[in-house]
Amino acid sequence: MNLSKETHANKHKSDNERKFSVRLTGLFFIIFALFAILIIRLALLQFVDGPALKQKETSLGYRTTAIAPIRGIIYDASNHKIAYSTSTQSLYFNVNKNYKKKENMEEAKKLAEKLAERFKSNTKTGEGQSVEDIVKRMDLNANVNPVHVPRLIKTDLSSKEVAYFLEHKSEYKDLEIIEDSVRNYDQDTVAVQTIGYLKKFRGVRESYDYYKEIYENRNSRHEELRYLDYEDVGVDGLEFMYQEELRGKNGLKKFPVNVAGRIMGPMELTKPERGNNLHLTIHKSIQVKTETAIMQTLQKIRNSSNPVEQAPNARTGYAVAMEVKTGNVVAMASMPDYDSNVWKNGSISVEDYEKINPL
Repeated sequence: MNLSKETHANKHKSDNERKFSVRLTGLFFIIFALFAILIIRLALLQFVDGPALKQKETSLGYRTTAIAPIRGIIYDASNHKIAYSTSTQSLYFNVNKNYKKKENMEEAKKLAEKLAERFKSNTKTGEGQSVEDIVKRMDLNANVNPVHVPRLIKTDLSSKEVAYFLEHKSEYKDLEIIEDSVRNYDQDTVAVQTIGYLKKFRGVRESYDYYKEIYENRNSRHEELRYLDYEDVGVDGLEFMYQEELRGKNGLKKFPVNVAGRIMGPMELTKPERGNNLHLTIHKSIQVKTETAIMQTLQKIRNSSNPVEQAPNARTGYAVAMEVKTGNVVAMASMPDYDSNVWKNGSISVEDYEKINPL
Protein backbone atom coordinates (compact mmCIF):
# COMPACT_ATOMS: atom_id res chain seq x y z
CA MET A 1 0.00 0.00 0.00
CA ASN A 2 2.85 2.32 0.79
CA LEU A 3 4.45 1.37 -2.52
CA SER A 4 1.29 2.32 -4.38
CA LYS A 5 1.25 5.76 -2.73
CA GLU A 6 4.90 6.30 -3.56
CA THR A 7 4.33 5.26 -7.18
CA HIS A 8 1.37 7.65 -7.44
CA ALA A 9 3.44 10.52 -6.01
CA ASN A 10 6.28 9.89 -8.46
CA LYS A 11 3.82 9.79 -11.33
CA HIS A 12 2.26 13.09 -10.24
CA LYS A 13 5.73 14.64 -9.93
CA SER A 14 6.66 13.37 -13.38
CA ASP A 15 3.46 14.87 -14.87
CA ASN A 16 4.21 18.26 -13.28
CA GLU A 17 7.76 18.24 -14.61
CA ARG A 18 6.51 17.33 -18.07
CA LYS A 19 3.91 20.15 -18.01
CA PHE A 20 6.54 22.59 -16.80
CA SER A 21 8.87 21.49 -19.57
CA VAL A 22 6.10 21.97 -22.17
CA ARG A 23 5.30 25.42 -20.83
CA LEU A 24 8.94 26.41 -20.78
CA THR A 25 9.41 25.20 -24.33
CA GLY A 26 6.29 27.10 -25.42
CA LEU A 27 7.53 30.27 -23.73
CA PHE A 28 10.89 29.88 -25.42
CA PHE A 29 9.25 29.58 -28.85
CA ILE A 30 7.06 32.61 -28.16
CA ILE A 31 10.07 34.69 -27.13
CA PHE A 32 11.98 33.40 -30.15
CA ALA A 33 9.09 34.33 -32.44
CA LEU A 34 8.87 37.84 -30.94
CA PHE A 35 12.61 38.37 -31.37
CA ALA A 36 12.37 37.04 -34.93
CA ILE A 37 9.52 39.47 -35.73
CA LEU A 38 11.46 42.34 -34.15
CA ILE A 39 14.61 41.51 -36.14
CA ILE A 40 12.62 41.20 -39.37
CA ARG A 41 10.90 44.51 -38.68
CA LEU A 42 14.21 46.23 -37.99
CA ALA A 43 15.62 44.77 -41.18
CA LEU A 44 12.62 46.05 -43.15
CA LEU A 45 12.99 49.53 -41.61
CA GLN A 46 16.69 49.65 -42.37
CA PHE A 47 16.87 48.10 -45.82
CA VAL A 48 13.39 48.56 -47.30
CA ASP A 49 11.78 51.61 -45.66
CA GLY A 50 15.07 53.24 -44.63
CA PRO A 51 15.79 55.27 -47.79
CA ALA A 52 12.23 56.64 -47.94
CA LEU A 53 12.24 57.56 -44.24
CA LYS A 54 15.64 59.20 -44.58
CA GLN A 55 14.39 61.28 -47.48
CA LYS A 56 11.32 62.28 -45.48
CA GLU A 57 13.50 63.29 -42.52
CA THR A 58 15.64 65.57 -44.63
CA SER A 59 12.77 66.93 -46.72
CA LEU A 60 11.80 70.53 -45.94
CA GLY A 61 8.53 72.05 -44.96
CA TYR A 62 7.88 75.77 -44.86
CA ARG A 63 6.91 78.27 -42.20
CA THR A 64 5.48 81.58 -43.36
CA THR A 65 5.22 84.98 -41.70
CA ALA A 66 3.04 87.69 -43.22
CA ILE A 67 4.25 91.28 -43.72
CA ALA A 68 1.59 94.01 -43.70
CA PRO A 69 1.28 95.91 -46.99
CA ILE A 70 1.95 99.60 -47.54
CA ARG A 71 -1.32 101.47 -47.93
CA GLY A 72 -2.03 103.44 -51.11
CA ILE A 73 -1.74 107.23 -51.26
CA ILE A 74 -4.70 109.62 -51.29
CA TYR A 75 -4.09 112.59 -53.60
CA ASP A 76 -6.04 115.77 -54.12
CA ALA A 77 -6.97 116.98 -57.62
CA SER A 78 -3.55 118.60 -58.08
CA ASN A 79 -1.69 115.39 -57.08
CA HIS A 80 -0.79 116.72 -53.64
CA LYS A 81 -0.46 113.95 -51.02
CA ILE A 82 -3.23 114.22 -48.44
CA ALA A 83 -2.61 110.81 -46.85
CA TYR A 84 0.38 108.52 -47.32
CA SER A 85 2.11 105.67 -45.44
CA THR A 86 5.70 105.11 -44.34
CA SER A 87 7.33 102.08 -42.69
CA THR A 88 8.89 102.28 -39.24
CA GLN A 89 9.62 100.23 -36.09
CA SER A 90 7.40 101.01 -33.10
CA LEU A 91 7.39 99.97 -29.44
CA TYR A 92 4.05 98.85 -27.96
CA PHE A 93 2.97 98.04 -24.41
CA ASN A 94 0.49 95.17 -23.84
CA VAL A 95 -1.84 95.37 -20.84
CA ASN A 96 -1.56 91.84 -19.45
CA LYS A 97 -2.32 92.53 -15.77
CA ASN A 98 -4.90 94.16 -13.53
CA TYR A 99 -3.32 97.52 -12.79
CA LYS A 100 -5.90 98.37 -10.16
CA LYS A 101 -3.69 96.31 -7.88
CA LYS A 102 -1.06 98.42 -6.19
CA GLU A 103 1.85 96.01 -6.80
CA ASN A 104 1.12 95.88 -10.54
CA MET A 105 0.86 99.66 -10.73
CA GLU A 106 4.23 100.03 -9.03
CA GLU A 107 5.72 97.53 -11.45
CA ALA A 108 4.40 99.55 -14.40
CA LYS A 109 5.86 102.77 -13.00
CA LYS A 110 9.26 101.10 -12.59
CA LEU A 111 9.06 99.97 -16.21
CA ALA A 112 8.24 103.54 -17.27
CA GLU A 113 11.24 104.85 -15.33
CA LYS A 114 13.48 102.28 -16.99
CA LEU A 115 12.16 103.19 -20.44
CA ALA A 116 12.54 106.92 -19.83
CA GLU A 117 16.18 106.40 -18.86
CA ARG A 118 16.76 104.24 -21.94
CA PHE A 119 15.20 106.77 -24.33
CA LYS A 120 17.18 109.59 -22.73
CA SER A 121 20.49 107.76 -23.24
CA ASN A 122 19.66 107.15 -26.91
CA THR A 123 19.09 110.80 -27.82
CA LYS A 124 21.84 113.21 -28.76
CA THR A 125 20.34 116.03 -26.71
CA GLY A 126 19.58 113.84 -23.71
CA GLU A 127 15.90 114.80 -23.91
CA GLY A 128 13.58 111.83 -24.19
CA GLN A 129 10.09 110.94 -23.02
CA SER A 130 9.33 111.63 -19.39
CA VAL A 131 8.13 108.97 -16.95
CA GLU A 132 4.75 110.72 -16.70
CA ASP A 133 4.35 110.74 -20.46
CA ILE A 134 5.13 107.02 -20.73
CA VAL A 135 2.69 106.14 -17.94
CA LYS A 136 -0.01 108.14 -19.74
CA ARG A 137 0.72 106.31 -22.96
CA MET A 138 0.38 102.99 -21.13
CA ASP A 139 -3.24 103.95 -20.34
CA LEU A 140 -3.26 101.42 -17.50
CA ASN A 141 -6.87 102.05 -16.51
CA ALA A 142 -8.14 101.82 -20.11
CA ASN A 143 -9.46 105.38 -20.09
CA VAL A 144 -8.81 105.85 -23.82
CA ASN A 145 -8.30 102.44 -25.43
CA PRO A 146 -9.78 99.02 -24.53
CA VAL A 147 -7.53 96.68 -22.53
CA HIS A 148 -6.77 94.40 -25.49
CA VAL A 149 -5.48 97.25 -27.69
CA PRO A 150 -1.65 97.59 -27.51
CA ARG A 151 -0.47 101.02 -26.32
CA LEU A 152 1.99 102.87 -28.52
CA ILE A 153 4.96 103.96 -26.40
CA LYS A 154 7.31 105.19 -29.10
CA THR A 155 7.44 105.14 -32.87
CA ASP A 156 10.32 105.51 -35.32
CA LEU A 157 12.73 103.52 -33.15
CA SER A 158 16.41 103.78 -34.02
CA SER A 159 18.35 100.65 -35.01
CA LYS A 160 20.19 100.91 -31.68
CA GLU A 161 16.90 100.91 -29.75
CA VAL A 162 15.51 97.99 -31.76
CA ALA A 163 18.67 95.96 -31.10
CA TYR A 164 18.54 96.75 -27.37
CA PHE A 165 14.92 95.65 -26.85
CA LEU A 166 15.41 92.49 -28.89
CA GLU A 167 18.50 91.56 -26.87
CA HIS A 168 16.73 92.22 -23.56
CA LYS A 169 13.36 90.74 -24.47
CA SER A 170 13.18 88.73 -21.24
CA GLU A 171 13.38 91.97 -19.22
CA TYR A 172 10.52 93.61 -21.13
CA LYS A 173 7.90 90.86 -21.38
CA ASP A 174 5.00 93.30 -21.80
CA LEU A 175 6.71 95.24 -24.60
CA GLU A 176 6.69 94.34 -28.26
CA ILE A 177 8.43 95.78 -31.31
CA ILE A 178 6.17 95.89 -34.34
CA GLU A 179 6.99 96.86 -37.90
CA ASP A 180 4.48 99.64 -38.32
CA SER A 181 3.03 101.22 -41.41
CA VAL A 182 2.51 104.78 -40.21
CA ARG A 183 -0.24 106.81 -41.86
CA ASN A 184 0.71 110.45 -42.36
CA TYR A 185 -1.83 113.17 -43.09
CA ASP A 186 -1.45 116.66 -44.50
CA GLN A 187 -0.39 119.08 -41.78
CA ASP A 188 -2.99 121.63 -42.95
CA THR A 189 -5.77 119.23 -41.85
CA VAL A 190 -7.34 118.98 -45.29
CA ALA A 191 -10.89 117.54 -45.24
CA VAL A 192 -10.18 115.36 -42.22
CA GLN A 193 -13.79 114.20 -41.75
CA THR A 194 -13.96 113.26 -45.42
CA ILE A 195 -10.61 111.48 -45.49
CA GLY A 196 -11.16 109.62 -42.20
CA TYR A 197 -8.54 107.77 -40.16
CA LEU A 198 -7.28 104.30 -39.24
CA LYS A 199 -7.28 102.01 -36.20
CA LYS A 200 -5.59 98.71 -35.42
CA PHE A 201 -7.48 95.75 -36.87
CA ARG A 202 -7.33 93.86 -33.58
CA GLY A 203 -8.96 96.70 -31.67
CA VAL A 204 -11.62 97.26 -34.34
CA ARG A 205 -12.43 93.55 -34.51
CA GLU A 206 -12.84 93.15 -30.74
CA SER A 207 -14.44 96.48 -29.85
CA TYR A 208 -16.89 97.46 -32.56
CA ASP A 209 -19.64 95.05 -33.63
CA TYR A 210 -20.40 97.04 -36.81
CA TYR A 211 -16.81 96.94 -38.07
CA LYS A 212 -16.29 93.40 -36.77
CA GLU A 213 -19.00 92.05 -39.07
CA ILE A 214 -17.76 94.04 -42.06
CA TYR A 215 -14.10 93.13 -41.66
CA GLU A 216 -14.85 89.47 -40.95
CA ASN A 217 -16.74 89.35 -44.25
CA ARG A 218 -13.86 91.07 -46.01
CA ASN A 219 -11.15 88.94 -44.41
CA SER A 220 -9.73 86.08 -46.46
CA ARG A 221 -8.11 82.72 -45.89
CA HIS A 222 -5.50 83.62 -48.49
CA GLU A 223 -2.27 84.56 -46.75
CA GLU A 224 -1.68 87.57 -48.97
CA LEU A 225 -5.12 89.07 -48.22
CA ARG A 226 -5.60 88.11 -44.57
CA TYR A 227 -5.75 91.03 -42.13
CA LEU A 228 -3.04 91.09 -39.47
CA ASP A 229 -3.76 91.97 -35.83
CA TYR A 230 -1.51 95.04 -35.79
CA GLU A 231 -2.47 96.26 -39.24
CA ASP A 232 -4.15 99.65 -39.60
CA VAL A 233 -7.60 99.57 -41.20
CA GLY A 234 -10.03 102.33 -42.15
CA VAL A 235 -12.84 103.11 -39.73
CA ASP A 236 -14.12 106.42 -41.10
CA GLY A 237 -14.42 108.45 -44.28
CA LEU A 238 -12.69 107.48 -47.52
CA GLU A 239 -10.14 105.40 -45.61
CA PHE A 240 -13.03 103.09 -44.69
CA MET A 241 -15.04 103.30 -47.91
CA TYR A 242 -12.02 102.40 -50.08
CA GLN A 243 -10.36 100.02 -47.61
CA GLU A 244 -10.00 97.14 -50.08
CA GLU A 245 -8.60 99.34 -52.85
CA LEU A 246 -6.14 101.17 -50.58
CA ARG A 247 -4.93 98.15 -48.61
CA GLY A 248 -2.79 96.15 -51.07
CA LYS A 249 -1.53 92.61 -50.40
CA ASN A 250 0.60 91.09 -47.65
CA GLY A 251 4.21 90.17 -48.21
CA LEU A 252 5.49 86.78 -47.04
CA LYS A 253 8.65 85.60 -45.32
CA LYS A 254 8.99 81.89 -46.14
CA PHE A 255 11.42 79.83 -44.05
CA PRO A 256 12.38 76.24 -45.05
CA VAL A 257 12.25 74.01 -41.95
CA ASN A 258 12.80 70.31 -41.25
CA VAL A 259 10.45 68.02 -39.28
CA ALA A 260 12.00 69.28 -36.05
CA GLY A 261 11.06 72.85 -36.94
CA ARG A 262 14.66 74.00 -37.46
CA ILE A 263 15.34 76.50 -40.23
CA MET A 264 17.38 74.71 -42.87
CA GLY A 265 18.02 77.34 -45.52
CA PRO A 266 17.76 80.98 -46.58
CA MET A 267 14.50 82.89 -46.27
CA GLU A 268 12.39 83.43 -49.36
CA LEU A 269 10.90 86.93 -49.40
CA THR A 270 7.80 88.01 -51.27
CA LYS A 271 7.55 91.77 -50.97
CA PRO A 272 4.23 93.35 -49.94
CA GLU A 273 2.16 94.79 -52.75
CA ARG A 274 1.36 98.45 -52.27
CA GLY A 275 -2.31 99.38 -52.36
CA ASN A 276 -3.93 101.40 -55.11
CA ASN A 277 -3.78 105.18 -54.97
CA LEU A 278 -6.92 107.27 -54.67
CA HIS A 279 -7.25 110.54 -56.62
CA LEU A 280 -9.86 113.00 -55.36
CA THR A 281 -11.59 115.88 -57.10
CA ILE A 282 -11.04 118.00 -53.97
CA HIS A 283 -8.50 120.81 -54.40
CA LYS A 284 -6.41 121.49 -51.31
CA SER A 285 -6.26 125.25 -51.94
CA ILE A 286 -10.07 125.54 -52.27
CA GLN A 287 -10.60 123.22 -49.31
CA VAL A 288 -8.35 125.24 -47.01
CA LYS A 289 -10.01 128.52 -48.04
CA THR A 290 -13.44 126.98 -47.43
CA GLU A 291 -12.45 125.79 -43.96
CA THR A 292 -11.00 129.20 -43.11
CA ALA A 293 -14.15 130.94 -44.35
CA ILE A 294 -16.34 128.73 -42.14
CA MET A 295 -14.30 129.47 -39.01
CA GLN A 296 -14.29 133.21 -39.77
CA THR A 297 -18.04 133.16 -40.34
CA LEU A 298 -18.64 131.28 -37.07
CA GLN A 299 -16.58 133.83 -35.18
CA LYS A 300 -18.37 136.69 -36.89
CA ILE A 301 -21.92 135.53 -36.15
CA ARG A 302 -21.05 134.64 -32.56
CA ASN A 303 -19.80 138.18 -31.92
CA SER A 304 -22.14 140.07 -34.25
CA SER A 305 -24.31 142.87 -32.88
CA ASN A 306 -26.67 142.58 -35.85
CA PRO A 307 -29.72 140.64 -34.60
CA VAL A 308 -30.36 139.26 -38.11
CA GLU A 309 -27.04 137.39 -38.32
CA GLN A 310 -26.35 137.01 -34.62
CA ALA A 311 -25.81 133.41 -33.43
CA PRO A 312 -23.90 133.39 -30.11
CA ASN A 313 -24.09 129.59 -29.79
CA ALA A 314 -22.85 128.76 -33.28
CA ARG A 315 -20.04 126.23 -32.99
CA THR A 316 -20.06 124.18 -36.20
CA GLY A 317 -20.36 124.84 -39.91
CA TYR A 318 -20.47 122.82 -43.11
CA ALA A 319 -19.89 123.63 -46.76
CA VAL A 320 -19.67 121.76 -50.06
CA ALA A 321 -18.36 123.34 -53.27
CA MET A 322 -19.05 121.69 -56.63
CA GLU A 323 -18.18 122.41 -60.24
CA VAL A 324 -21.46 123.00 -62.01
CA LYS A 325 -20.37 121.65 -65.42
CA THR A 326 -18.66 118.46 -64.22
CA GLY A 327 -20.34 117.77 -60.89
CA ASN A 328 -16.92 117.33 -59.27
CA VAL A 329 -16.80 118.13 -55.55
CA VAL A 330 -13.86 120.52 -55.13
CA ALA A 331 -14.31 121.18 -51.39
CA MET A 332 -16.15 119.39 -48.58
CA ALA A 333 -15.60 121.05 -45.22
CA SER A 334 -16.90 120.35 -41.73
CA MET A 335 -15.59 122.65 -39.02
CA PRO A 336 -14.09 122.75 -36.48
CA ASP A 337 -11.82 119.86 -37.37
CA TYR A 338 -8.77 118.17 -35.82
CA ASP A 339 -5.39 116.81 -36.84
CA SER A 340 -5.77 113.27 -38.26
CA ASN A 341 -2.13 112.59 -37.42
CA VAL A 342 -3.20 111.86 -33.83
CA TRP A 343 -4.32 108.49 -35.24
CA LYS A 344 -1.17 107.93 -37.31
CA ASN A 345 -0.28 104.66 -35.49
CA GLY A 346 -3.82 103.34 -35.34
CA SER A 347 -4.38 104.53 -31.77
CA ILE A 348 -4.59 107.84 -29.95
CA SER A 349 -2.66 109.20 -26.99
CA VAL A 350 -4.36 110.44 -23.82
CA GLU A 351 -3.39 114.06 -24.51
CA ASP A 352 -4.70 114.05 -28.07
CA TYR A 353 -7.90 112.33 -26.99
CA GLU A 354 -8.53 115.01 -24.38
CA LYS A 355 -7.95 117.74 -26.98
CA ILE A 356 -10.45 116.49 -29.56
CA ASN A 357 -12.99 114.79 -27.28
CA PRO A 358 -14.91 118.03 -26.48
CA LEU A 359 -15.54 118.40 -30.19
